[in-house]
Amino acid sequence: MPTKQIKEKLESLKLNAISARADSVLKSLEVDTNAFYESLEPLLDIQLEQDENAKVNRARKAATLRWPQATLASVDYDPKAIKTLSEYEWIDKHQHVVIVGATGSGKTHFACALANHIIVRGFKLKFIKYNDLLIELELAEQNDKLKAYFRKMLRTTVLVIDDWALTPISSIQRRLLFDLIEKREQESSLIITSQFDFDLWHEAIGEETIADALLDRIAPLSHKVVMNGAFRGAEGLLGSGKPNNN
Repeated sequence: MPTKQIKEKLESLKLNAISARADSVLKSLEVDTNAFYESLEPLLDIQLEQDENAKVNRARKAATLRWPQATLASVDYDPKAIKTLSEYEWIDKHQHVVIVGATGSGKTHFACALANHIIVRGFKLKFIKYNDLLIELELAEQNDKLKAYFRKMLRTTVLVIDDWALTPISSIQRRLLFDLIEKREQESSLIITSQFDFDLWHEAIGEETIADALLDRIAPLSHKVVMNGAFRGAEGLLGSGKPNNN
């Protein structure tokens, strides 16, 4: 009889019939069942690993990361801060990560590395440039497909928006962006990269009322990473952003 562990692996591979009937078939063939299952289990492990790798590769392709091979091990930042972000509690709490830094500071690489880590753990994630997001939102509304677009975005556990507030924004795009962020509020998480810290969002986004509303929905629930600076968690300053060489 297969062990509980082997039965679970067979069922995970949707081989329920084999799990149910293997003993009777082996008995009719006069095969040593213990030897059979001892040989079968490593083969099941190989298939499960292959299936998991294929699943991750599909998810990574669907995520459209700018740097699809980026890893947290390659990020030059405080290990304590990286550990905090890699433990997923912020995702479970529907919090956000905002990475602030100048051009060339590595903020997009950091975001992609964190995104890759999240994808491997099974979360659904999408990477999109801020300007592309605005264009997609406006096109969706023009083509009467906005509800469908929102539904698609709401199925994404973590939405990565790269270069937030980098380009000018129209009043229509500003309204649509707010609608998307509001619909995702308390339902999912964001990773945002930007050259602008929170105190400059009003100037970058324009229209004070909507800028205030966006800040209210993002800033208080954000873990802020300042490249070459400090890491501030959603509940306060947690550590220096500089690598710890100790």
